[in-house]
Amino acid sequence: MGSRYKAMVFDMDGTLLNSMIFWRTMWWEYIDDHDLPVPAELRDKTVYGCGKACDLIARDNGLDRDAVYREMLEVYLARHYRDDVLPKPYAGEALRRFHQAGYTVVVASATPRRLSGPALAKHGLLDYVDLVTDTEDMGGRPGWLCGRMNVSCSRTRCTPCAPRRPPA
Repeated sequence: MGSRYKAMVFDMDGTLLNSMIFWRTMWWEYIDDHDLPVPAELRDKTVYGCGKACDLIARDNGLDRDAVYREMLEVYLARHYRDDVLPKPYAGEALRRFHQAGYTVVVASATPRRLSGPALAKHGLLDYVDLVTDTEDMGGRPGWLCGRMNVSCSRTRCTPCAPRRPPA
């Protein structure tokens, strides 16, 4: 390993797995299955962030936002991870190369590990991963500080691998 880095931290959704479309559309499934009206702010949307959609659905229908979100994860997203989500074309090769080169390979995700672990395993990606962490481990949104994820390297010797976000 001829690098100053000891660990590679990969975001899972959108980087390793082609799953973002399900995060951004599962609220439609929830609305359809529960025969709920579409909140005004969502009427012209095909794709929209899950958290904000949960807020609007709960607000407009007098529902508990956390219960709506939990059901979306446990029913809809769980089904998509089990049946529909595929790895990105380069994911397995990238993880394998870093793992074989001696890096500690970490997958950090907002997706609960009980969903992400089996999805990574289904496609053979978990074979090259040393640690999978999620928001429940991180106490909120995933951070990229390796020390907080029990990876034996400092922040300056660990690099995140995440999709580039378009400029605002």
